[in-house]
Amino acid sequence: MKEDKKQNLKQEGWIVQLPKQKKEIKLDKKDKIIIQALTENARTTLKTLSKMTLLSKNSVQNRIKNYEKSGLTHNSSTFIDIQKLGFEMYQIGIKTKMTLAQKEKFIEHLKKIKFLNQIIVFSSSHWDFFIRLYAKNSEQFDKIVTQIDSFKNIIHFDILPCEEWNYHPVKHFNERLDLNKYIKKEDTSFQKTFGTRKKNHKKISFDKKDLEILKFLSHNARAPLVEIASKLKLSPDTIKYRMKNLIEQGIIESFFINLNPYLFGYSAYFFFFQIFNREKIKEIMNYLASHSKCTGVIKTKSTWNLLGTILLKDVHELKNFEEEFFAKFENYIHNYEFIQILEQPHYKMFMREIINFK
Repeated sequence: MKEDKKQNLKQEGWIVQLPKQKKEIKLDKKDKIIIQALTENARTTLKTLSKMTLLSKNSVQNRIKNYEKSGLTHNSSTFIDIQKLGFEMYQIGIKTKMTLAQKEKFIEHLKKIKFLNQIIVFSSSHWDFFIRLYAKNSEQFDKIVTQIDSFKNIIHFDILPCEEWNYHPVKHFNERLDLNKYIKKEDTSFQKTFGTRKKNHKKISFDKKDLEILKFLSHNARAPLVEIASKLKLSPDTIKYRMKNLIEQGIIESFFINLNPYLFGYSAYFFFFQIFNREKIKEIMNYLASHSKCTGVIKTKSTWNLLGTILLKDVHELKNFEEEFFAKFENYIHNYEFIQILEQPHYKMFMREIINFK
């Protein structure tokens, strides 16, 4: 029974909640190297991590298990470019007039909606919830929005269709790593493949078996090829070939471990900007995405042009970030807001309904 419960949690996705008491888990330099390496590529092998830290493979494995026990990490995931699977991505800001009890029920209502990928909870003058969903066509999108709107006490929606996004692994500890230095040949981490793939891969090709691989990797990116092969009834060589092909096409963007930023002493801030000079958007987007603590930036087809999340220790760090940012781009920002994220009660890297959708 306990195992079933664990498996359900594993399938659920990446849930991040603010701890009742602010606490920061202490880590030594070797911990930081392991966590940063797994953030950049969760499939980094124990052998490679052992070389990087000068620890035995057993010691590395025990440390990784301890991160999971403490709640610092929660399994590993695969970052998938959903647009290359033929889906459009939408962000929706929702303002409500709900009580706390109603908000909890609303979250449970949202979790049941197919193709809904993420729920973020915060409180601002604009929105109480921010959700992300996928849709293959306007008919499907309208159906999803109608399901969301069936809940009472919603004041308004802001729909932000996503145009493009920019993602880089967060540098949690300012550790400078070069994973390629430790990998002499292609291995099961596919580090070399990520480094040599072409960014503009024109022809995208995948089948149902590829989607099943993505589904499995979405909640267990560190799984050995033999385990994946056994589950999907394919050979390890076939799994390796297909995974490499998915990376080369840009369908798989990265493998990473899920971290609870609050246990690193961070607060998560959601930001969004209105930029009327659209010629500057790309430059601003790249500036934000290259920040060591930014988890990613999305460009939308709406008046709120850019949005994303940044991890900062305190209000002082937020102030410093704002000062640096506006010293460079103040003349181009028409409106903006930073909002502290309270929790992420729902995040599914890959939804099983994608496999059977036609």
